[in-house]
Amino acid sequence: MEVFSRWEYKRASTDLIAAKAGVSKGLLFYYFHNKKTLYLETFAYAQRLVSAFIQETVPIRSADFFDRLGGASREKMRLMAQSPFLLDFCVRAYYSEGEDVSAELRRKIGGELGGLYATWFEGVDTGRFRPGVDPAHLLNMIAWMTDGYIHTRRMEGKPLDLEEMMAEVDGWMKLFRAYAYKEEE
Repeated sequence: MEVFSRWEYKRASTDLIAAKAGVSKGLLFYYFHNKKTLYLETFAYAQRLVSAFIQETVPIRSADFFDRLGGASREKMRLMAQSPFLLDFCVRAYYSEGEDVSAELRRKIGGELGGLYATWFEGVDTGRFRPGVDPAHLLNMIAWMTDGYIHTRRMEGKPLDLEEMMAEVDGWMKLFRAYAYKEEE
């Protein structure tokens, strides 16, 4: 993950990956038949790591959509802060273009939000929402806004500040809560 977090797929050295793992390049390719398989397995591992961490640490018992989303977001940020290469790897994978792995990553990332909603938001009190408001669409909108935030930081050449990003997400959720919930909520 460290090597793939520092260089895009094409420039990431399998020699360096093998050296950091303390194995020969031949053994690396015995377990991962090629660099693409290694990369996609690393991405799948990152997804499992984030999902398991959130499922273990977030009390998803609240029937409130925004409480669940906020808790999951805060835990995800906490995990990213604890795992030095996870955030950079995930961001680099998310923005992968024109690489041998890009099409496969798009498929995996595209299906992630739908599965996320079905799993994490089961049992949400949808009666709190105004007529015509789709909670899954709200989740997509927040993901798109976060994507825009990350993209802007990268274009400006600035590092991602997780606390600042979480403050932004919290602000967006307050706005969406005011928009999405009925007046009495």
